[in-house]
Amino acid sequence: MSAVRDRASKVCVNCHARKVKCDLQTSPDGVCSNCHRLRQPCIERQGARKKRPTTSHRESLNADTESQQTSTICPQETAPSQSAGVQSDRPSSRPAAQGSGVVSHCSSMYYGEYSEAATFDENLAVTSSHVRDTLLEPLRADAPPRLVVFRAWAEAYMSHAFHHCPVLEQQDLTDSPPSVVLQKAISMVANLMRHDPHAPEIATELYERIKILICTNSELDPVQNLKILCLLTLWNCRPSTPVSVDGPWYWIGVGLRLVVQMGLYQESTYLNRTDASCLRRMFWYLRNSESLHVSCWGYPPHLRPRDFDIKLPTVDDFGTQIFQGLWFIESTKLCTITSRVSELQAERRLILPEEHTEVKTALYDWTSGLPVELQLYDSNGSRNAYCRSVSELAIQYFVTIVLSEFLKYRENPKSCQGVITSLLAGSCGATLYDEIFCRDESVFLPQVHGFFCLALALPLLDYHPQSAKRVTERKRHLTVLRSVLTAISDRYGDAKMSLRMIDYRQGIMARTARPSDACDSVPEPQAFLEARRLFPFPRTFCDNMDLLESSTGVGDLFSVNNFAPMSDDASYNFTWLDAFGLDHSNANLDINDFPWLGEFGLDPSSVDLDISGSN
Repeated sequence: MSAVRDRASKVCVNCHARKVKCDLQTSPDGVCSNCHRLRQPCIERQGARKKRPTTSHRESLNADTESQQTSTICPQETAPSQSAGVQSDRPSSRPAAQGSGVVSHCSSMYYGEYSEAATFDENLAVTSSHVRDTLLEPLRADAPPRLVVFRAWAEAYMSHAFHHCPVLEQQDLTDSPPSVVLQKAISMVANLMRHDPHAPEIATELYERIKILICTNSELDPVQNLKILCLLTLWNCRPSTPVSVDGPWYWIGVGLRLVVQMGLYQESTYLNRTDASCLRRMFWYLRNSESLHVSCWGYPPHLRPRDFDIKLPTVDDFGTQIFQGLWFIESTKLCTITSRVSELQAERRLILPEEHTEVKTALYDWTSGLPVELQLYDSNGSRNAYCRSVSELAIQYFVTIVLSEFLKYRENPKSCQGVITSLLAGSCGATLYDEIFCRDESVFLPQVHGFFCLALALPLLDYHPQSAKRVTERKRHLTVLRSVLTAISDRYGDAKMSLRMIDYRQGIMARTARPSDACDSVPEPQAFLEARRLFPFPRTFCDNMDLLESSTGVGDLFSVNNFAPMSDDASYNFTWLDAFGLDHSNANLDINDFPWLGEFGLDPSSVDLDISGSN
């Protein structure tokens, strides 16, 4: 029988996490051969080992080891050990835990400087080293990108995606390269925003490798894992059908479950944390993403407002990234309003007038309190210099208006109250998308803009103008939205489904419109006043801004056949997405399955937008 193999008394964090042999103890330069080969930082692991039989060789090297070890019979008296893969500067005295916990008495049970879980056995391997090596080595899934390439992609993330997904900080990328898995996640996001036609394919390849690394527990730090999960929610290259464990909704759910495990849904968890700002940003990013997906697909949320008490982020949580911080804070406020609209939608009852007023007042407050850095126009009514992120925020605002007004449509499809605001929101959003598209910046838009385009198209599709001028305006706005969807189709898996839904709805409305579908009333003067508060922009903003003028030809706007009803079977279970008439069971049908759509010239292949300036 062979003798028990001696175990090294000094190993690095990376080798310990991978359960592979580490030669740090005998390395003259303080870097083990594995870390040297993978070009990654070699950090000595600081932690107590389990007591085990000592061989004669080890006894000769460490004569006093046994006397220094702590008995494992009473784990409560064991010296606190460090969480695997994370260095700690834990103070000698442990303060009293604050706040209630996930399943126990303190929120810090699973995560934090004083985590009770840190005293548990760290040597329990979740994934066999043989299985890990079998999966990772042939694919080189754990090989980091070249440093010069990673830095370029990290800069792309900070420039184009940080305001939307602020899970990293500049010092995370400049002081030293992050973990290999996080490097790959950042690289994946950067490739989703490149003009290179092969970039989405590269992003998908990185995405697949990240999934393998996550499933094999290659990253043991829960904070780093949460950052990775946040970045994975930006990948949406495959359609939602057939249902799979891929896509934003899946990773949002995984991220929020990790948030709950870490106790990050309670404000008390953030007290005295050096990384509290980063954790708060990640919580609200996942919460915002969930709110938008719930409003789009009608899913039940993982976290309801009464399930958490986390304060909204402030500018102080963003360090030197002031502008991006302001953007994210205002976007979070809009997502909170959107979440409230989704709650009212899900209650399947008659919405009370005061509840409508509550939502509209929140929108008034948002637009009136918007920081000057994020406004489209200055105090003199002059357009500020073009900034894509400012346009993105305004587009989100217009989408929120459309979703809030749909609550009224659902209850009374033939009411003209709210038609002005919804139609104008669609026109304004399309105008901003036109500016983005003409600058060839659609590639920088995150996948949620596929949902935004579809929402803004709904009021435009239901608008049947009589004058030739307004017919041309409506056609151009719809063409812009369809062009943006086409431009992001290689990065947004549901783009083709969205285009089919627009075509289907447009054909249905053109085919079924009839005199009896007219609105039942002309908007009251109060409706114009409310609309002006929602749209504090000059008349030159978009073609339909004259809808705010009560002197506009009311007969032209609201006569027979102008606005078609949202649906003949409107009910409390009816959502804005149902208005398109397609669901997951038939959303992948080809346009040729509806021959009558050809009567209206509807063809997804003919959505190219003329940017020559002739129109």
